[in-house]
Amino acid sequence: MAGAVLENLSSKKLSVFCLCLLVVQIACFLVGGLIAPAPSSAHNILTTKCIDPSFNLKKWFQPRGPHACDKVRDFDEATKRGIYADWIVFSAKVPHDPNTMHRSFQYMLGVLVMDIAFSEEEGKRLGESVTKTVDS
Repeated sequence: MAGAVLENLSSKKLSVFCLCLLVVQIACFLVGGLIAPAPSSAHNILTTKCIDPSFNLKKWFQPRGPHACDKVRDFDEATKRGIYADWIVFSAKVPHDPNTMHRSFQYMLGVLVMDIAFSEEEGKRLGESVTKTVDS
């Protein structure tokens, strides 16, 4: 008896009912496409060069704020100040300050792109490798 209601409707009432369902479906698509936020977005984040002469692997380096780390603007400044390359820690704050993490985020994907000036002669002379750690 599930189809009894539709069988008893006249053609005019059935067409009005189908038209109302179509309008509701179009409205739902418009809400999803125009009002809802984008399903994914990208933020470019530049890291801050902090100094860690003590090699403390448990310390958090805040790039901004009241407990900000000791910073270096560029590598020429680090050379002038006598800072070794293994003292430099790259620190980033995710997300940016005006944005916040919302509980409805399902995942966050990070892609780390390292642009490094490298000399083959120095690499052969040092014979060392780059160590990177990612803490969350």
